[in-house]
Amino acid sequence: MIKIYLDFKSPAAYLALQPTLELLARHSVTVQWIPFKGPAFNVPAPQAEEDKGTRHRRIRAEARRDTHLLYAHHQALPMHFQQAPKGSDLALAVIMAIQGDPLPFIRAAFTAYWEHGQDLEAPDIVRPLLEQAQLAPDLLARINPDALLTTARKLAEADGVVDTPAYVIDGQLFIGREHFPWLEEMLTQHH
Repeated sequence: MIKIYLDFKSPAAYLALQPTLELLARHSVTVQWIPFKGPAFNVPAPQAEEDKGTRHRRIRAEARRDTHLLYAHHQALPMHFQQAPKGSDLALAVIMAIQGDPLPFIRAAFTAYWEHGQDLEAPDIVRPLLEQAQLAPDLLARINPDALLTTARKLAEADGVVDTPAYVIDGQLFIGREHFPWLEEMLTQHH
């Protein structure tokens, strides 16, 4: 089994989804998708008078954004960074509540966030995503998002997850998509 932690607000998790699915398609492995509530990626606006530290943080964030956009272009993925990033807590909680395969919902939520700039904390946005994924839209009325995210946080803490995408195989944690060759090797050994 492989545990995969994701956050809809994470540009790295969005960019890792398709390569992750390609990796999984090459191996017969059970997947547990687990939400991870991290901070939204934000590029601070330039200030009239920036101190050296503020300017450095802004330039680093701009460089990371540009690198993500380069990878998105390479993958032919639409990717739009929001000036004021929106939340994703409700959609993340839904992952924990889905009985069965959450992947159609995960795909729809990433698309809503990164291609259309939608707020994944708004029930009016998340409900149609459930319908699109052929899940019951009344699921929202039956869940306690805070309790589900607390459970997810405890799982992440137990596995040592601090960022997404994160992968746990045989108790070993890998954070970031740069570990795909190593993940591939470990999954090959399981056959």
